[in-house]
Amino acid sequence: SRRRNCVRSVEIDLLFLYSSDEGGTPGGAGSRDRGKLSNHEYHVRLARRAIALMAENRAPGTVEPKAGILVRHTLNRMVPIEKPGFNAQFGWLDMFATGSLDGGTPVAVLHTSADGAWHYIRAMYLYGWVPAPAVAFASPRDIRRLTAPERFIVVLSHAIPVFAESERRTLLIEAYQGTQLVLAGRSADGFKVIVPFRKPDGSLMAVEGWVASDADVSVGWQPFTQANMIRTFFRLLNRPYGWGDSYHERSCS
Repeated sequence: SRRRNCVRSVEIDLLFLYSSDEGGTPGGAGSRDRGKLSNHEYHVRLARRAIALMAENRAPGTVEPKAGILVRHTLNRMVPIEKPGFNAQFGWLDMFATGSLDGGTPVAVLHTSADGAWHYIRAMYLYGWVPAPAVAFASPRDIRRLTAPERFIVVLSHAIPVFAESERRTLLIEAYQGTQLVLAGRSADGFKVIVPFRKPDGSLMAVEGWVASDADVSVGWQPFTQANMIRTFFRLLNRPYGWGDSYHERSCS
């Protein structure tokens, strides 16, 4: 018989906290009051929308995960909405941002939002909501071909472009530091790699990509030395700070 990996649903109390009732939204154009919301009403509406989109009433008691893989660098969210949950009236910290995941990361899809635009996923070290177009579905065997290759390159700089052709005219994706790309060949034109791609029906297709020959990458893992660690850290010197990896930058955690 086929082994089935299932997840038992649990009941979770969700709390939405905000710092103050003072202040509010500015209102619509041409009127000081039209469309204006108090700080309390704004956060009540935001919480209700988030809870409705989670569609927890549609989640079965036992969930059978669907195997997927991320096709691009993806920002992970605490709730299935893109609107930021700022920490204060004039704050800039998006409290719904919980980190990022590299393209090529295998994930287990556990649930889908009411509007179908988000998937609730579990990765090796992170769980939360990601945009549905960032996930391609396939069998675990096909996913392992892309996530556990014998030959690969690893991105060392903040990010590098991966192109659709050796002439490097059409951008496929940006691969971020630490991303592992399947190495299919190497020539004067650069590194030929294989990357995951999401077909219109949501299924996985492996496509060919090209990385410049002088790109800041390592063939295989770097030797684990103090010098390599320091050089890797300093590649991010002067990059903007990204709370919870906001804007595809990096948080302190």
